[in-house]
Amino acid sequence: MLPSLQQTFSQALAALQAGDLDGAERLFQSVLRIQPRHLGALNLMGVVLTQLGRFADAERKYKFALARDEKSVFLIASIAATQVELGRLDEAEKNLQRALAIDHDDPASLTTLGIVRLHQNRFDEALDVLSRAARLDAKNPTTQNFL
Repeated sequence: MLPSLQQTFSQALAALQAGDLDGAERLFQSVLRIQPRHLGALNLMGVVLTQLGRFADAERKYKFALARDEKSVFLIASIAATQVELGRLDEAEKNLQRALAIDHDDPASLTTLGIVRLHQNRFDEALDVLSRAARLDAKNPTTQNFL
């Protein structure tokens, strides 16, 4: 008997949580073959691809998911993070401004904006934004590493 879509998704999530990125990718692909617009699988496939360093592929998955959930701050910020990795700072900044217009206190968006400001050599602004992100999410190691 074949596993159900939900079982395959759960197995993919467990693989991701266990750090088995190849297994998670394979299982999320199985879910997406059956249901190409499965929002959870699209989101988490983007996470897997990001962790594998395949930023352009991750950006495509996040954008496809965003078409289904246009106000998702997570997706917008994730797209921006991939754009930073790809060196497309202007696009990343626009997406971060969009995310922050929806949720002006989103720590992930603020952290990524701080990183953009560092790349732009706008150090005072970077410090302000990263400090704000750290106040909102004191346990985020990424933010703490930049302060």
